[in-house]
Amino acid sequence: MIRCRRYLICFLCLFFTSEGTISAAVEQNFTFDKSVLFGVATAAYQIEGSWNESGKGVNVWDYYTHDTNLVSDGSTGDIACDSYNQYKEDVQLLKKLGVDVYRFSFSWTRILPTGQVNNINQEGVDYYNNYINELIANDIKPIVTIYHWDHPRSLDLLGGWFQPNMVDYMVQYADLLFSLYGDRVKTWITLNEPHSICVVLSSYIAGLNPTYPKGTAEYMCGHNMLKAHSEIWHLYKDKYRRKQKGTLGIALSLQSYFPATDTEEDRKAVDKVLITRFGWFAHPVVYGNYPPSMIDTIARYSAEQGFPQSRLPRFTWRERSRLAGSYDFIGVNNYISFLVQSLGKEVDKTPSYENDGGATVYEDPDWNKNYTQKIQIYATGFRKILTWVKKNYKNPKIFITEQGYANQNSSLNDEDRIYYFQTVLPVLWKAINEDKVKIAGYTVWTLMDDFEWVSGYKPKMGLYRVDFDDPKRTRTPRDSLGFMTDFYRQRSLAGLL
Repeated sequence: MIRCRRYLICFLCLFFTSEGTISAAVEQNFTFDKSVLFGVATAAYQIEGSWNESGKGVNVWDYYTHDTNLVSDGSTGDIACDSYNQYKEDVQLLKKLGVDVYRFSFSWTRILPTGQVNNINQEGVDYYNNYINELIANDIKPIVTIYHWDHPRSLDLLGGWFQPNMVDYMVQYADLLFSLYGDRVKTWITLNEPHSICVVLSSYIAGLNPTYPKGTAEYMCGHNMLKAHSEIWHLYKDKYRRKQKGTLGIALSLQSYFPATDTEEDRKAVDKVLITRFGWFAHPVVYGNYPPSMIDTIARYSAEQGFPQSRLPRFTWRERSRLAGSYDFIGVNNYISFLVQSLGKEVDKTPSYENDGGATVYEDPDWNKNYTQKIQIYATGFRKILTWVKKNYKNPKIFITEQGYANQNSSLNDEDRIYYFQTVLPVLWKAINEDKVKIAGYTVWTLMDDFEWVSGYKPKMGLYRVDFDDPKRTRTPRDSLGFMTDFYRQRSLAGLL
């Protein structure tokens, strides 16, 4: 196979000097306007701990980590970073960092132990009230994710995201949150990365259950998630927005993709991947229905596989009208880049999401030989996909809700992570000032090392190192914390490149 590596490197030379630093930095400081909000992001299950304390109920990740072998290193979020007990100290870490905003999520079962609104846990309600008040007292604006993957196990036993009643449960939960916290929370995110739940996590669940209906379940999950998002958006607009004056969006995973070869098939496969991963959710939220190419392909494949109707569910006319325009901003979670190789035109008789997408997606292992080259490729792709969203989705307001760099060691000298931010932040500036992409904010993933889902505690992504062998879960600043503190306080990269 002829790889596109040489093409990528030549393309990157337009932006980078031989040392890997963006050459334009010599001429400018990349100063950001005050309208762009900067901060960090976390999620409840990944940092809170106290999994069965203070009235909290059992969520699906409590089940996955206790009762299955889903997590590679056998770890759990039972204690995690112990942020539930140390939230005041963590707010002071945020204050020292100089953030404008802090994105975090509520634990559904900490507020509603059984997932339903007939059983409200006052200790959980009080905890998040205190958390929000502590942030505001320190001049930090809260951004709240309503659902960041940890729905109640009790609702999972009813079918979870694979059955339509989950929409009603989530809307009722959101209604309660707006009534409790909407006087202080002015930015809401309905769902975090539905693709990751419906496809990535589902693939692991399929490994635990041989009867899992691949190629059907993923679309049922996504369909219900989209309806939940739409109904929550309208709930907020109709019942709360006039008084609370907040905004609401959805956070979608959007990595960047390059053709594995210079063939037309692989170039077209890149478009397919963007549509079936990001467009699957962005298209309904912006335009009211699934992307036409996705509708047509899955309908055709389903017919050839012997199904009486498409495996992709249909929205009613009312659902389509409510979906269209159901956003104030679109959140983008971006980390890395991939190569894309076409699978060809043959339809696999066994249905699967991967076959529907028509491509294999992977990282070139050669990129790992030199982290500077790998990061440069990531950054080039970052700018590429931001302009793609602008062009294809009505130039929406975009919030970079996650971006960060994972390594596998606990070193405090994380020069690779610093280089990552040195490389992507000028690209963000260029997207705003040269490409005229409407960027509302940027939150780094993440404040401190955390539980990274099926990977457990192996990936290290924190600006703070956490000692998970210490009962106190001591946080120690990495070198990247100093870099980001300087950047956030001066809002420019002057002296940092």
